Amino acid sequence: MVQEQWKFKLKTMSTILILGIVLMIVKFIAFFITHSNAILTDALESIINVVAGAFALYSIYYSSQPKDSDHPYGHGKIEYLSSGLEGSLIGIAGIAMIIKSGYSFFYPQELHSLDIGLYLTLFAGSCNYLMGRYLIRQGNAHHSTAMMADGKHLVSDTVSSIGIAAGLIIIYFTKIYWLDSLIAILAGMYICYMGYTLLKESVTNLLDEADVGKLNMVIA
Repeated sequence: MVQEQWKFKLKTMSTILILGIVLMIVKFIAFFITHSNAILTDALESIINVVAGAFALYSIYYSSQPKDSDHPYGHGKIEYLSSGLEGSLIGIAGIAMIIKSGYSFFYPQELHSLDIGLYLTLFAGSCNYLMGRYLIRQGNAHHSTAMMADGKHLVSDTVSSIGIAAGLIIIYFTKIYWLDSLIAILAGMYICYMGYTLLKESVTNLLDEADVGKLNMVIA
């Protein structure tokens, strides 16, 4: 039964990783068509999605290994490390987006084919949301921190994609191109916050910090 659970988690994460690579390509196509900094931030985060997804897949594989003399309590805590790495990578990506968009804010460039970029962004964002919700649900069901962290990351990517899409609609009708960089900066700030949240949660779990709220409920 336990072995079947590990196989299911590995198969799920492998599928999500492959789909993530496809969506990353879609987002970069959208960027090359539009030259939008906001879409570029979305595409850059997709690189983080793929790297983090690959590490999450490895962490699940590693944590499935049986106990040994060096790890008498098993290998499960590597999933917390995976979550922390994902949070760090998300934060770095957010900072890079803010710096790039800050420069472009003062030197805006004309955008092209925003309607196509909008469709591709919404498509990729919708796919990420469905994958993220599925991972969170399965992560809760199978007690997998790595799956839940990756799921939360994908959902946060959806939120930024929706914000970017809304901004593209405004730019399409107003032709105010510097809004593209402003939207990208705001998206970068949101991504940094999500990275901090994941990193903090990972460190808390690695240090076995007690949840005071849950303890009080148990005592009561």
